[in-house]
Amino acid sequence: MGIAYPDTHPLKQELARWNQPYVFRAYPRMVYMARFHERGKQWRTGDPTPHEVDGGYGEQFTKSCQRIVQDEAEFQAALRDGWRENTREALAFRQQLEDEVSKAAAERHAADQRLSAKAQAEAKAADEATDAHVPDIPAPKKRGGWRPRKPKTEPLDAA
Repeated sequence: MGIAYPDTHPLKQELARWNQPYVFRAYPRMVYMARFHERGKQWRTGDPTPHEVDGGYGEQFTKSCQRIVQDEAEFQAALRDGWRENTREALAFRQQLEDEVSKAAAERHAADQRLSAKAQAEAKAADEATDAHVPDIPAPKKRGGWRPRKPKTEPLDAA
């Protein structure tokens, strides 16, 4: 037997507010992005991780892989930024990006064979600096940079 509350009771009013028939609402909705955690292993939302006990890293990482959008415009902007409707699509999109980067790196390695010995040494040093694919070798930085010329001034006693 349940408890009977008067219609003016705050609990009965709150329950009446929540006890409504289900109506589908498209927004807010969650979008997902597959990311790599600090060790480079691909991880998706919901997978167990050993970092969960380490200062809440797992929860923080999970939150970085999820985003809630409030309307259609925000949803379309999120899709353009790489977010996806579900984790399966997010993983496939991440894999596609990684495949494109690895293909570009392979093409660069093939093109490196036609470079001079100095340029090949620079490319090898860039490859050894990281474990990730390097599709493009950054140009060396010039020392000093560009500086405007000082304007020529006439001596004051020349008049």
